Amino acid sequence: MAMFCVDRKDVLLLKSQKTDGTEWVKIHNVNAITVHGTLHLAGNVLINPRLEATLLSIQPIPLHNFHFISSLVLKDNQTAGHLGFRRKDKSLDKVYHVLNQLKPQINQI
Repeated sequence: MAMFCVDRKDVLLLKSQKTDGTEWVKIHNVNAITVHGTLHLAGNVLINPRLEATLLSIQPIPLHNFHFISSLVLKDNQTAGHLGFRRKDKSLDKVYHVLNQLKPQINQI
């Protein structure tokens, strides 16, 4: 289990893997993830089990890095119904390269 504090303006990087081995990446704005005010609710589902994928990690990314990775943000509201973007997608190589460069900074949070 991991715990971290984020600002409502930050973003969360979610990495998942399907049962066929493909890795996926998506980013959500923290303020787009719904808040549950009662203990009777199930909470947020970030990776839907029906997609046959497992959540590998969640990492906070400070807002000041958003412009480097904005192409991986799905939309303005959190959705569990989409895994995001395939990690092997060649058209996103530059964005994934930036994410790899941010990794030491992200892990220090």
